Amino acid sequence: MLFWEIALKIFLIGIFLVVFIQDIRHREVYWVLFPLIGVGCAIIFYRSTLPELFCVSILVNLFFVLILTLLTLVYIKFKMGNKITEVLGAGDLFLFFALCFSFAPISFLVIFVCSLICALGLHLVFNHQKQGKSVPLAGYMCLFFAFTYIASWLGLIDSLYKI
Repeated sequence: MLFWEIALKIFLIGIFLVVFIQDIRHREVYWVLFPLIGVGCAIIFYRSTLPELFCVSILVNLFFVLILTLLTLVYIKFKMGNKITEVLGAGDLFLFFALCFSFAPISFLVIFVCSLICALGLHLVFNHQKQGKSVPLAGYMCLFFAFTYIASWLGLIDSLYKI
């Protein structure tokens, strides 16, 4: 493995951890971190698969996230009756789209849904200590994706880049 590949992996894990810490502490994340996540994930994914599969995978992942986001926005607006900004932060949406560049579609769907379930579990466990109602969704998801990447690189998870 080349030095720059190791450096990129460490950099990506570092960005995930920075997002986690910022979201937990301040419920705000610097927007520039999301494109860095997208680019870092895309480079690692691109080097792990064929260019044609990479492009198709990204399109499928983007379609899934777009549909999920639209359904969520419609639910928030009409069923809950809240303003969208009261329920879902811009950082959460930016992260959803940045993560589209991370894995093959089946792996992405499973990991994305598992990260949402993990975020719910973490929030339920740690919410009794905090008074705020907001959920640091982007932070929890970044923590989950960081552990997923580390497990993959250590060989604990089979290839996440196969269709």
